[in-house]
Amino acid sequence: MNKPFGIEPRVFFTLLLACLMGFLAAIPYALTVQAQALQKLTGRVPQLLVIQFLVSAATSALAIGTGLRLQQKLPFFRFALLGQTADVARHDRSSVLRSGALGGGIAFGLIGGLSWLIDRILGALPLASPVAAPALWKGMLASFYGAINEEVLLRLLVMTGIAFGLAKLAGRVGLSERAIVWPAILLAAFVFGVGHLPAALGAGLRLTAGVVTRLLLLNMAGGVVFGLLYWRRGFESAVVAHFVADLCLHVLVPWLR
Repeated sequence: MNKPFGIEPRVFFTLLLACLMGFLAAIPYALTVQAQALQKLTGRVPQLLVIQFLVSAATSALAIGTGLRLQQKLPFFRFALLGQTADVARHDRSSVLRSGALGGGIAFGLIGGLSWLIDRILGALPLASPVAAPALWKGMLASFYGAINEEVLLRLLVMTGIAFGLAKLAGRVGLSERAIVWPAILLAAFVFGVGHLPAALGAGLRLTAGVVTRLLLLNMAGGVVFGLLYWRRGFESAVVAHFVADLCLHVLVPWLR
């Protein structure tokens, strides 16, 4: 099969389709948590969603194409299932699920522990006004967006891109694999945390220094776990871990409450 720009078309379109489905799955959740901000757009929400869908499609295509291209130039990152032969994929499937589920549980535990500690130090998050709690099914659907779309952007594109830049530098100064990958993991996790600030603002949070610090630390904790899995177990393990962590945060915790 021809590979335009050296990219496997099957992998590219599988990821793109998954990202488009992830965007659509997140709409019910987003409409609930962003209800206050959307009140000013009465009658224009459908048009806004169409525009956002098109932007998301273009952004996802660019992120996937760039990430796949850069990934081919690095020995550190891989796919465990996508692009593999059927026999290899079948052999790795259980490993991906196990490592992803374990990683998701660890990420959830870290986020929960940090959240408890920060609440004791800084107090609970201050809301600007009451925010409706999304139904559990909306949280479940939104978990697909986090697992797929965010991992494509943050791990496949950002983390791979940072590692690629450092690998170029390593050719001149002799950096080890760890010296390349760890900064990529941490910087991608930081970008992951920053990316959640606009959504938090739209959900009614006042972005004080304490709130920003809290959101950055909690999201970075998850981002580090997902980055480690991408490095050690393959991209799909990071996706599974993100999905499991989000299910715990957006479905399990609200259900227990």
